[in-house]
Amino acid sequence: MLIFSTGINFQSAPLELRTALSVTNADIEQIANILIDPERSEQPLSLLTDGSINEDIRDRYERAAEGCLNGLVVVNTCNRLELYFTSNDPASIVYVQEVLCAVQGVEVGKARRSFYFYKDDRAVRHLIRVGCGLDSMVLGEDEILGQIKQAHAFALKHRHSDSHLNVMFRSAVTAAKAIKTATAIPAAPVSIASLAAKIALEAKEQPHILLVGASGQTGSSVLKNLCAAGNCHIYGTMRRRKTDRGRNRVSHRDSSPVIYQHPCLEWIDYDDRFIFLDRIDVVISATSSPHYVFTIEDCEPHLKSDQQYLFIDIAVPLDIDVSLRQLDYVKLLDIDDFKKMSEANNEQRTAQSKVAGKQVDQYVDRFMKWHIYHENKQLLTNLVSRVAELDDRIPASQVVEYLVYNVREYGTTDMLVNFLSCLDEDIQQRYIPKKEDE
Repeated sequence: MLIFSTGINFQSAPLELRTALSVTNADIEQIANILIDPERSEQPLSLLTDGSINEDIRDRYERAAEGCLNGLVVVNTCNRLELYFTSNDPASIVYVQEVLCAVQGVEVGKARRSFYFYKDDRAVRHLIRVGCGLDSMVLGEDEILGQIKQAHAFALKHRHSDSHLNVMFRSAVTAAKAIKTATAIPAAPVSIASLAAKIALEAKEQPHILLVGASGQTGSSVLKNLCAAGNCHIYGTMRRRKTDRGRNRVSHRDSSPVIYQHPCLEWIDYDDRFIFLDRIDVVISATSSPHYVFTIEDCEPHLKSDQQYLFIDIAVPLDIDVSLRQLDYVKLLDIDDFKKMSEANNEQRTAQSKVAGKQVDQYVDRFMKWHIYHENKQLLTNLVSRVAELDDRIPASQVVEYLVYNVREYGTTDMLVNFLSCLDEDIQQRYIPKKEDE
């Protein structure tokens, strides 16, 4: 069984491509069904492709009713889209990239150069580094670990994951927590959400801020940072829903992670967001909408030309129409603008990230030992049976010599050295009694 990861992030792909390939939960289900269980897919692959998928690869997997993957977990954030999967076929990594592009309507040729991929221990190492925040735009940020856990939970719920990915993701989460605790990387937690809040608060003394998407994961983090500062007035948007009596009121879902009551916070209906533009200084938008939340046509009638506005877009796909930059009194920042802002923070944490990198290797080694052992269980079972048969006919000493002989003849020098070293250590610990102090 081979373990792979492939994807794009803020370093490998421009915002335009990241937006085009950004997936919803429904997209993830469709991709997983095509790759793992084609019979469950509502839309056959032959209807998805416009000829961009390699015909030989597609035909091979369309003939395989079980699909080409054993498991799949998709990590999708504003700065990255990564697919972690297991397969017995090395060519599956090409097929996964092509299916992703086909489902999202992106030409494979344009996206191919932006994809990176890792295999086995490198895939495990990459996941742990991502979980630690070592591969993030803001080095050491904390939000990504929660997003990894959510991605794995979604895969478990929909039966996309398998035993190898389950152990891999749980090990990565455990490793990331331990490494972040042991190093000083998270000593001053910084994330895209905290940077967005900081910039908004510095825009003006006691600014009025409109926060759209406050009930989402990123939006709620922005809200917590704004409320913690306190020197602002926040208009947070919520969807309006009907009460039992049929009257409309602004409400929230009980499971939402938002801070619901705070002296500087006022909840408004999402549909009224344009009406409040004439009383705010800053707009922060962090929704998961596939379309623009703010267009220049909707905003311009409500904005005052003699006032300066700051629009901050931390969503992928983008929430705010880039045409707003045409207005002299509007400054628009999107997710890529945060890359430059995070560089100073990253320089301070680089030294600690090197220390963390060494610890990552230890956890990778631990997982790969489990993976190799798990993959060779049947071989070990057969070996035990063979040794038992030999032990009935020849002395135990010759059985040991038989094992060492096979390692010597069919293995590398390093294999032989490591094998003998492990045997010696095991014998020293288990079978040779320690001398008691006189």
